[in-house]
Amino acid sequence: MDCPPPLLDSRYGSLTFPQFLDGVPSMFPRAESLHLTVQWRNPRPERWGMPNPTQAAFQTAEEAIMRPLDGMVRRLGPHVRDCSIAIPSSMYGPRRRRAKEAGAVVEQACYGGCLERYWRPLDGCAHRAGYWVRHGHKDIALPYMSPTEICMEDWILFYGV
Repeated sequence: MDCPPPLLDSRYGSLTFPQFLDGVPSMFPRAESLHLTVQWRNPRPERWGMPNPTQAAFQTAEEAIMRPLDGMVRRLGPHVRDCSIAIPSSMYGPRRRRAKEAGAVVEQACYGGCLERYWRPLDGCAHRAGYWVRHGHKDIALPYMSPTEICMEDWILFYGV
């Protein structure tokens, strides 16, 4: 039995995620600002507070989602002055937490930030030091029992709030 390539929507024969990202720079050759939202249906949303992926799960998402996004941003020309990528809560929360611990620039809406985002540095790009990763689709639910365990800065991550 043949398996579809990774991240292929076999129902519609769509491009894989990396193939789509390869085409983005040529799709928008004169764009000065680019905001891309990455989202998918999470069949089993987290229900007990903040997602806390294992190191292996975190790395899998880095390899499958974030590194291809890094590559796409590197290929954008210098004419793109503003670039941001939005990712779902289930990915954003753990990455924002790690960015904050590493001392990266993190803007949080609950502390007066205009947007909920963190800066992702980008190595190997002559015309761009990095890009903003923004909070995107809310794909996690509030805990059933005690939502008071969630700190104020994380309330924005949950749908229904």
